[in-house]
Amino acid sequence: MILRTEKKTRYRLLNYIPNVQSLSIRLYIDLQNFSKDLSITKVHSVKSNIRSLEISTINNIPFNHIEDLFKKSFSHLETLKFFFKTDALSQSSLDYIDSKRWECLLRSILSLQHFHFCIEIPVESEIISNSFQKNQFFSKRNWKFSSQVYTYSFNTILRIHTDPYPKRSLDIIPSKLFADNININNNNDDDDSMYSNVRNLRILIDSISTSTLNNLSTVIYKNVTSLTLISNRTFNEQVFLTYLFSIINRDKIIYLNIQLDNCSKNFLLNFIQNLKNLSSLTISTYQSWPKLIQLTSYISKSNIRLLTVYEVLMDFNQFELLHQLFNQLETVSVNITAIEDCYRLLTLLFIGNKRRQVERLRSLAIKCDFHEPDAIANWVRSNVLRKLSYKCTTSALMIWL
Repeated sequence: MILRTEKKTRYRLLNYIPNVQSLSIRLYIDLQNFSKDLSITKVHSVKSNIRSLEISTINNIPFNHIEDLFKKSFSHLETLKFFFKTDALSQSSLDYIDSKRWECLLRSILSLQHFHFCIEIPVESEIISNSFQKNQFFSKRNWKFSSQVYTYSFNTILRIHTDPYPKRSLDIIPSKLFADNININNNNDDDDSMYSNVRNLRILIDSISTSTLNNLSTVIYKNVTSLTLISNRTFNEQVFLTYLFSIINRDKIIYLNIQLDNCSKNFLLNFIQNLKNLSSLTISTYQSWPKLIQLTSYISKSNIRLLTVYEVLMDFNQFELLHQLFNQLETVSVNITAIEDCYRLLTLLFIGNKRRQVERLRSLAIKCDFHEPDAIANWVRSNVLRKLSYKCTTSALMIWL
């Protein structure tokens, strides 16, 4: 069961689900309301039979509030997963990396058997000791911890987590080689990998040295299915590709999101040719459409079925290739600035000089400032003969075929 309510009934609700044994909570509430909410527990008793609990929050909730939450609500807990991430540097966030506070809290949960957590907070210094690793309470229970400190976009971030890394999503920086970028055991068992739980990998691309490549372990993130690449600077594309293809299992990548200031056509081609099971491509980079149009013949041979492009589509001169590109996709999202270009695209796809129609397309989203959405809808009804469903708002036209 997943609980996302932000109202005062959050705690009392537990009394009405006595048979629920596994619960996932996402805390989005602000501090003031959270404090008021906690006061409810002093009046209303909470009876919970929860055995497995996962809590995720991105808010800087004081740690003592979290302590109260556990002590009053989850006395039968056997498995706890706790994930906290914040961009705000404060003393209250530092409480989350106090091993003694965690020890006291976990000791109070007598039934607890399994503990997994990940804390990500900004810090002022890269010199941070991992007190969890030295704590006898955790050592006796064989709960191991790893920590990393890295700097990106002028922020120094500390990440402390139990081993193996417990979350499905992970941010990494190529130039920062962490000590735990190795397998826990020297074998190829997926279950023994430090990052076997990671499915969504986000790479914040910076410079990559030769020493970085030489020190890499092979296929560190072997279960990743979704890959996001982010950079606002130039980088050596070939070196990065060598790095990337050595740390992932390319046959498992299904979703690719490219957010780069610029990249070459060959850079994109490498992904199209090497990620055999890639089905979804999202791209935001300079000259996205010209590059994709030039790669149409390669895309047509790939498994890509979903395409989202954030760059505005303006050039319709290569209409043959553009039609061919859209014709082999099932879901497409485009951005357009002029209503005339919207008409031009719809004509290309659904009318055309030879009345050719895209056969595979099942969903099309055109994002544009439509001051008169009714006029767009009337144009579709009058000019597109193909049977379809559509919805037009002031910001987007959605078409389903």
